[in-house]
Amino acid sequence: MAGRPEVAKTELGERLRAIRKTMGDLDREEFASRLGISAQVLGKIERGDSEPDLAVLAAYRSEFGVDLNWLATGEGEMFSANSPTAITIPAARTIGTTIDWVGKLVFQVYRDEKVAVPQGAAIGIVSAKVVELMQHAGPSVVDLNNVAALLPWLEMKIRAELKEAADQPGTGKHSA
Repeated sequence: MAGRPEVAKTELGERLRAIRKTMGDLDREEFASRLGISAQVLGKIERGDSEPDLAVLAAYRSEFGVDLNWLATGEGEMFSANSPTAITIPAARTIGTTIDWVGKLVFQVYRDEKVAVPQGAAIGIVSAKVVELMQHAGPSVVDLNNVAALLPWLEMKIRAELKEAADQPGTGKHSA
């Protein structure tokens, strides 16, 4: 069964949908829950079939830092300048991109080294490598150029760890 098209009937509905998209296109259920409404109600207000009440507008402000002037008029910035959300959205995008890059790197190195990723361990391995990269980068981790510059370092580190594990008897880390 096909879902309804993502076309809003009102400018307010368009702006409400734009918020969720900007936040990384969060799942409707999760987003609605944070607003204290059902996914069905969220769908209706994003389509422009109904308007949010004051409690929902307040939740947009408190949960996501949405500038209510922008929401009402479309003028100004989507997020309040002093909102923690205004700071965390770019950081979330950087973290998401970093996770993607590190995940691809981990799988490529394991494939190149002919080592099987242990079943059910992929998320843990990628997460650990993301944390290592972020710790090594320090505050510069918020800049994707700095993250990209550290990927060769991480690749060499992963290759060295796999080689060391393969050289140790009984580790179970051997070529696939």
